Amino acid sequence: MMDYFVVLITALLKAMKEKDLAALREAIRTVEAQKFVTRLKNEFQEAKTLLKSLERVHNLKQIVLKMDKQCMAEIRGYARPPNLVHEMMVAALLLLGDSEKPTRVRHYYYII
Repeated sequence: MMDYFVVLITALLKAMKEKDLAALREAIRTVEAQKFVTRLKNEFQEAKTLLKSLERVHNLKQIVLKMDKQCMAEIRGYARPPNLVHEMMVAALLLLGDSEKPTRVRHYYYII
């Protein structure tokens, strides 16, 4: 039983470190199914919080990837977009993997 516990906590911590959404979901399910929630209280709570964040990022990525050409053309049409639009585009580019430095440029032209 102790060996299984070690394997389980190792899997949970690895999934958290790697921010692997599928592995984290599975590790959380296993911890719950094996009734180790109380023994792993802190790690379990941290894993659940991370899972919520990763799911939110995943959902936002999907929304950004589904933006159609018409929507992108409208956004590009802004010469000086409102700050919220600028911040959302910066966030979208970061979610899609662009590096942070170029996206922090206030000149909107260079972002889109």
